Amino acid sequence: MRIWTIQPKFLWEKLQKEKCLYCDPTQAELLQEPAFFNAYHWIRQQMELRLGKRPAKATHPFWGWYLLNGKNQKPDLRRTEFRNYLGEHVCLELEIPETDILLSDEEAWHAVLNDFYYSDAVTDTEWILEKLIYESLTKLEQTELKHHSWEKIFAIDQNLNNHQFVQATFWVLRLEQVVAVRCFNKKENIN
Repeated sequence: MRIWTIQPKFLWEKLQKEKCLYCDPTQAELLQEPAFFNAYHWIRQQMELRLGKRPAKATHPFWGWYLLNGKNQKPDLRRTEFRNYLGEHVCLELEIPETDILLSDEEAWHAVLNDFYYSDAVTDTEWILEKLIYESLTKLEQTELKHHSWEKIFAIDQNLNNHQFVQATFWVLRLEQVVAVRCFNKKENIN
């Protein structure tokens, strides 16, 4: 499966030396945000449920892109999503076995990040009805229903036209998986 991940340039240099890396939570910017802790813990649990036991050295996943704007192609690094990176970074194009990747809808992932119920409602009436039902539940029932609703973020069907932004999480970054490398914040390619 072809995916792309954005990483600091020093990580690419480290990967070339060590051949295999696991996410270092002290170097992962978003893992330092307290608001992200529960969501990242939940995705780790989901990866273990769906992919099997994580490698012993893996505490957190790497993140990448499978689809951007509905396309499985290298990211346009001029887009807004990629403008806030400080310092030198690389975009690694990877080929990873499908069995080692958990795909999720990036827009729906915000329900997990923001700790809210992920509704199926498509009309205002459906939304109001779902909200009334949700609010009638006990706090424990609300939490269980909310967590169950989050599982819909993994419903990446064969019709990829239904998804614009699909993210990929994986435990291990291996040098042999790297197909191409592009520096950004610079106008050069490594490969």
